[in-house]
Amino acid sequence: RSTSGADASGVQAISVPPPAVAADAQPLTLPAPFTEGMSDLPPLIPSAPSELGATSPQPAAEPPATVSAKQPTLAESLADPALDKEHSMAALFKLWGVSGWQGGDECQFARVNGLRCYLFEGDWRQLIGFNHPAVLELVPDANSIRYGTLVRVEGNSGVLDLNGKQMSVALSDLDIYWSGKAILLWKPPPGYTGSIEQGKRGVAVSWLRQRMGGKAKPGQEQVFDGGLLAQIAVFQQQHGLQVDGSAGPQTLLYLDAEQADGPRLGLPKNSPQN
Repeated sequence: RSTSGADASGVQAISVPPPAVAADAQPLTLPAPFTEGMSDLPPLIPSAPSELGATSPQPAAEPPATVSAKQPTLAESLADPALDKEHSMAALFKLWGVSGWQGGDECQFARVNGLRCYLFEGDWRQLIGFNHPAVLELVPDANSIRYGTLVRVEGNSGVLDLNGKQMSVALSDLDIYWSGKAILLWKPPPGYTGSIEQGKRGVAVSWLRQRMGGKAKPGQEQVFDGGLLAQIAVFQQQHGLQVDGSAGPQTLLYLDAEQADGPRLGLPKNSPQN
């Protein structure tokens, strides 16, 4: 039963007896489906950090971007007085697999090594049409001449070798400094002694006839006749060359460019320049 009394302040205190528990009462338990696996559950409250003030790990800072060195412009490169013809010719001979060039007469050196040189003067359309690497004469100012080797052409740009350092230059920018003069190397046909023209005989004529796809009477394959002359004239007209019916250096350069033997500017045979 409940009891009551009064404390010193006169406030009556009331005591509440605990609820009665039956003598046969059992502790409350959950069915097995609800308790199965509960021992494996992680604690609801994460453990405290081991050290006071610990924070979540921060992602590593990315390293600063590397700034590439500024490439010199063509004008800046042409300020180098070491860009002479000797270095550029050495680069051109190297493209043909020829070493040992020490300066002097480049055409004589080419002849000794089974090649010929062609001293070109003209415009880009003509030069690129030959599809051969070339040493270009470059004029940065009225008092200076420099040289560089045009290694290949990629679209509207050319890859220029300047003393072993290659740089890509827009042909429009290169045209500002190019004098229109260049030196090309090419491989002559077998038996070549000079311009192949009407009346000549020999293996060079038969090579030329074969390259032109022409036919001749039996036993006349090595004779330059009127039929071969007409074929060459048509070829020259198609490629914007001087039409004279004889196969001189320019015509032979075009024919040589269609062969796989030797370096090329990289233009396909059916490119617009050709």
